[in-house]
Amino acid sequence: MELVHWTDEKSSMRGINQGGRRVDKNVKTFDQARSAILEHGPIVIATDRVDLSFFVLSGCFENEIMAVRQSGVNVRRFLVREDEFELAFGDFRGCIDHHLSNNAVNSEIEIKHLLDLAESLGLNPHDPDRNRDYSRLEVDLIAALQHYSIARNFIDKESRFHGVFELGFSVGRLFSSAQNLATLEGKALKAEAYKASYKERGRKSRSSERRRERIEHLLLHLEALVAANSGMSRLKPTQVAELAIQDAETERPDIWNQGKGQVESYLTELASAPEYRSRFNAIFFRSSANATPRTCNTV
Repeated sequence: MELVHWTDEKSSMRGINQGGRRVDKNVKTFDQARSAILEHGPIVIATDRVDLSFFVLSGCFENEIMAVRQSGVNVRRFLVREDEFELAFGDFRGCIDHHLSNNAVNSEIEIKHLLDLAESLGLNPHDPDRNRDYSRLEVDLIAALQHYSIARNFIDKESRFHGVFELGFSVGRLFSSAQNLATLEGKALKAEAYKASYKERGRKSRSSERRRERIEHLLLHLEALVAANSGMSRLKPTQVAELAIQDAETERPDIWNQGKGQVESYLTELASAPEYRSRFNAIFFRSSANATPRTCNTV
């Protein structure tokens, strides 16, 4: 018996049986369905909302039929027993209609899958390891197995137990949760990782934009200082920049609440970036370039 697994559409029975043959005779009874499957392979019914496949089983369910219902990534497996077939479904058409319905029940095979998965993961629902770091899937599996064990104990001891339905419903919900974790959690984690990386890219982008704002704002205040006092251009650029940042912060505290310690980095970019270089050079080299030559009188 295979372990629990769910598959994408490409790997579904619809995908696998693309080149299959149509049933060319009317299948009515359980035995006719089993014989057709053994001779020709799984019977597959594909609709626009759900695919249904029938297999003949071996192992603990020898010669019984398993119905596999797949809708998107959601897959459920149901045991179709020969001794209950006619009473439950009437004929094979009724069996198909029943399992195409969302209300299909009978989780015997799913319980078997759940037990197999729990065994493969080394889970003991009656004595959980307190030192083990359990995943969400493992927690749900243990809870489902504990509920199932309670239900089985009552059924074994009493033929009538009014809590069976509630316990069965809880097991079904927990199994659905386990199924969702197995099928969707990986995709959800990828989505979360992408969301985090998207936010990080956005944060870096905003950080880059704020840096550019600070550089351009600093340049404006450098120009304003030197325009007000041409002697400023004879100071070291870092000295002028320190004064300019003080003015800039007073005017725009929203962009200068950080980054004030990167003066040399800002000046390097102003001196080297093509969009700033000419304006920066005009600030600090204007006086020497436009200076009037001095004359010296001798006696």
